[in-house]
Amino acid sequence: MTGPHLIGVCCLAWLLHTVVHTLCLIHLVPKFGKRPPAEDPAAHETFSSLAHRLPCSWFTANPIWCLRSKHTYSHFPPCSYYQLGKENLMRVNEKIGCFFEEGAKDGSPSARTRPPQKAATGSMPGPPSARRQV
Repeated sequence: MTGPHLIGVCCLAWLLHTVVHTLCLIHLVPKFGKRPPAEDPAAHETFSSLAHRLPCSWFTANPIWCLRSKHTYSHFPPCSYYQLGKENLMRVNEKIGCFFEEGAKDGSPSARTRPPQKAATGSMPGPPSARRQV
């Protein structure tokens, strides 16, 4: 096969593949999927109540929005970019949709208002030759 005949066969193969793939997505995949719940468990929840509990939202996960918040709109405090493990650096600004503050979900004071903890004292873990008093 060469020339136009080869192109026609390739186009037909692509079309057949697309039809089979689409039929599998429509009929086969739902059989293995999870059924939707009878009632939506988050139907009563608003964005602000969810954002109070979860640090990652559309606003905080979007680096362009965070930069625009700081440099274009001059929000204070600007929208904090979400990074896993750095939630304690995020600041609340309800006017722009940033509601999360670490410690606020359980009613305890935030990390910025907690008194600093004392350093641990005692011996360091490890083999006896490596231990020393702090």
